[in-house]
Amino acid sequence: MKASNIGSPFHSNLIGVATETELLDGGDSLKRWLLVFDQVAVEDLEKALEHRAQFTDTENIASLAAFRWLQEKALIVDTETILRQLHTDAALELEVASLERSYDERAKQQSTETANRINQKVNIGIKGWNTVQNSFYVIAKRTRFARMLMAYRLRLAGVDAVPIVVNPGKDSDDTLSAALSVVIPQMPTPSEDTPFEAILNFRTDAANREKYHRLRHWALNVGKGADPKELNQELEWLMYEYRTHLEKARIETKFDPLEIVIGGVTSLLTQDPKFMIPAGIKTLFNLSRRSIQLSKVESSAPGRAVAYIAAAQTTFGNPPKSGSSS
Repeated sequence: MKASNIGSPFHSNLIGVATETELLDGGDSLKRWLLVFDQVAVEDLEKALEHRAQFTDTENIASLAAFRWLQEKALIVDTETILRQLHTDAALELEVASLERSYDERAKQQSTETANRINQKVNIGIKGWNTVQNSFYVIAKRTRFARMLMAYRLRLAGVDAVPIVVNPGKDSDDTLSAALSVVIPQMPTPSEDTPFEAILNFRTDAANREKYHRLRHWALNVGKGADPKELNQELEWLMYEYRTHLEKARIETKFDPLEIVIGGVTSLLTQDPKFMIPAGIKTLFNLSRRSIQLSKVESSAPGRAVAYIAAAQTTFGNPPKSGSSS
């Protein structure tokens, strides 16, 4: 089952790849991810959910029910299920195997550097060094590089997939994931009592969908050759530019000349007993007209590429402070 891509300027959904542990134990991070990605893909999803079903406490039962609902709506999907539906040949699998060896070497190098840094601060000895190095190697292989490798396999099969990046500049090997690595921290993490249905309703709203496509287009293009710090500065500038422009527009629309004229006529008419005009008609007119004007302003505002982020923050709150779980 595949989530609908009707009305999208892109040929396929944008899929974020996470590990089993990140999905099941990530708390409300999944809600945040589903604001950024059309679908979240996990290797061996069904096996992971069956394992979760063994725990029968109230919290796990509710959690499993939520995951099953998301699976039914194709918001979380199994990577192998996607690959079985697509054509892959032996040459592509050889390319994946080559990349896996490369990632394995990178994991060893990074874990070795980490162990050396720890040993410089606290002399942990050879045995301690081996334990630390191996621990970080296994973690890197099963999380960061597992995400990156699976996303690459899906891209080779023609799917728009990127790893869900936790550390900007460290976990991304392509333009899109580099850009999204600075987008995700700007997105709010909906609260625990926010139902997944609210996320889905927000995403499928026509106006929000248009904003989302604009953000995705920006992410596809802006990341070329830029480092995470530059991308983050660009994103912050666009957010400032967009919010400032909208705030000015809101102030200006409070004093629309046509509203003043209509308001004056309405006031005169309501003083004549022959005219029974409802008291709320002027308010309704003003609100409707302002809504239309602000909608037009939003669609042409500078920085509108990040309008989707602003809409998500307005609906679900501000993003977590730096250092919080993503």
